[in-house]
Parts: sequence; structure tokens; C-alpha cells
Amino acid sequence: MTKNFFKIMGIILGIFIIGNFIFYYGVDKTSPEFTDMGWFETLVLLMSLVTGSAVDQFIICGIAFYIIQFLNNKEILNFNDKINIILGYVLSVVINFGFRFFYLERMDKEIMNFENIFITVFVPIIYSFLMFRIVKRFVKK
Repeated sequence: MTKNFFKIMGIILGIFIIGNFIFYYGVDKTSPEFTDMGWFETLVLLMSLVTGSAVDQFIICGIAFYIIQFLNNKEILNFNDKINIILGYVLSVVINFGFRFFYLERMDKEIMNFENIFITVFVPIIYSFLMFRIVKRFVKK
């Protein structure tokens, strides 16, 4: 178990570092909240965004992967695990976009900027790996 745990934690840390690299160099440095932000600060920001949205992401990713697993059990879809992870991730991102854009529109915030799109796409990555394993374990044929 310990070897598997460290392998998963290494993959999650690698995803955070790659995501932080993209976010740090893609963010608009002229906006006031990102003007003086360094590389480590953006890494902490991404980690806090992923941690802060745990409940809603578990629900969204859980629903997405339950749908994928249900369709596999009914033999409507018949893909391997790698394709199922990608399908569940894409479905959770679509659901996430809908909720996030509805929420931002209600608050009269800008919807189509790099930060909002990146966060909406990045956050479900971590939860997709976790929820795929959880849903697959509990939903049997």
C-alpha cells in the first residue's frame, strides 16, 4: 500500500507542477491580483483551489463517473479504463463549465478569461483519478 500511495502522490504532485507552469506563464500579469504573484504562490493558489472545491468536485466527478460506469454496465459503452477516465473527465469538465459560468454570470464577473477557463479545466483532473477508482470499486456489474 505504501508504494502505491507514494506513486499516486507523485503523479498528483507532477500534475500540480505541470498545471502551475501553465497557469503561471498564462495568467494575465497586468490584473491586480496576479501582478506580484510568484511561482510558488501560484502553486499554493492552485492547491488551495483544488482543496477548497473538494465537496462539489467529488459530487460532480462522482455523477460523471457513475454515468460512465452505468453505461458500461448496460453495455452501451464498451471502452477500457483509460478511455473511461477521459470520458468521465470530459463530462465532469462540461458539468463544471455549466455551473461555473452560471455562477460567474450571476455575479457579473468576466467569464471568458484564462484564469477561469484554466481553473475550470484543471481542478477536475485530480478528482477524476480519485472518483474513477472509487466508483469502479463500488459499482459492480
